[in-house]
Amino acid sequence: MEGRLSERKVEVGARPDAIDRGAPGGRAADRDAPGRGAGYQASPHALDAMLAHLQDEAPAVLSACGAPWATLAVRLGGRTATWVWSASTKGAVGAGDDDAPMRVTESTIVRWGSLAKPVTALAVLRLAALGRIGLDDSAVARSASFYPSVEQLGGHRAEAITIRHLLTHTSGMGVPRYRGIGWDRRRPRASSVLAGLDGARAWRLGHAPGAGQTYGSAAYVWLQSIVEDVCGEAFESCVRTLLFGPLGLDRVWLLGDGEVQGAIAWGVESDGTPISARRSPVPGATGLFAGPRDVVRLLAGLVDADTPSGGAVADGGSASLRDLFSPEWLGQVLMNQTPGFPEAWGLGWRLQDSRDGLVFRHAGWPDGVLAYTEGLPRLGLLTCFEIGCAGAKRALVRLADIARWHGRMLWKGGAGSGAGRP
Repeated sequence: MEGRLSERKVEVGARPDAIDRGAPGGRAADRDAPGRGAGYQASPHALDAMLAHLQDEAPAVLSACGAPWATLAVRLGGRTATWVWSASTKGAVGAGDDDAPMRVTESTIVRWGSLAKPVTALAVLRLAALGRIGLDDSAVARSASFYPSVEQLGGHRAEAITIRHLLTHTSGMGVPRYRGIGWDRRRPRASSVLAGLDGARAWRLGHAPGAGQTYGSAAYVWLQSIVEDVCGEAFESCVRTLLFGPLGLDRVWLLGDGEVQGAIAWGVESDGTPISARRSPVPGATGLFAGPRDVVRLLAGLVDADTPSGGAVADGGSASLRDLFSPEWLGQVLMNQTPGFPEAWGLGWRLQDSRDGLVFRHAGWPDGVLAYTEGLPRLGLLTCFEIGCAGAKRALVRLADIARWHGRMLWKGGAGSGAGRP
């Protein structure tokens, strides 16, 4: 087996309930977590100890579940590092064509799937901060390209659906499933997908707007269409102008107009069947492509200290979300927007309380991949996992447990020797 540790590199991804049983706690968060306690003492060795622990244990766990490759990018205490592993079997990365990499490395582009949703939410929030839209605006009032049909509305009023409903999965819109389209084909417009054209399955409201929770992609495809209507250009170009450009992220893509530049890691199904490299999701708002380092750079501002640039300057000299948003606007991201509902959601993120304070999380499930991202602002911990096997949930739970434990040790000053590992 091959494992590699690397300072100052990065990663991300996954579905909100993918590792709930491995999460510290599980009660829905109704408030922001308190700040780091005065009694905490940072240990400079916590991140190094985490990487060493992964090197010792993760290869066997990943091999046992048939994973051909895995990456973990982590930010802890203002430092960023990446752990990358590839199985030794030739061709084990599940490549479907000659362009796919034989081994996953720090520069390999990986697919994050639905992690695109919280990224889309950040783009929408940026438009709101710039005064271009309001979070409580009616979605149809901001949508020039799409209006739900009578059948899709199911007797409910379209005007009652707000931007905030779309962001928090409370609009009633479900999950339009796609078989995927040819990698080289032109992507259909989001409005066409919403209308059930171009191979997208029909959807309809499952409940009145604001009256329930329905996790799904349709709401974010509509947000994609609204962003395009407001900005007057393709979605990926809009997000690049609003987020990726100012943050210096030129190797992050949302499956829009441009092509992904670089080798892409695919993966295998639970039974080991390689995923075809010629399948891709339709909407950019649900299909994120990026190298591991760039995803952490994008999200680090959600867990770093409350200072301009959030400590990110030390890891690469680039801006962070804290340079693009005021504290009031950025605070909206991790504020519970759905009080009284079974699940607490911020803007694009599932929220939970834990013994370590607030936890925000999201999963992505591209074919043949498990992707999961989790942040604990109180610990200054952001972990971004990607495993190239659809059946690797148990391995994902274990890797997340290791990361959280070492995150706690950072502030307790107990890391370094490996003693007392979980």
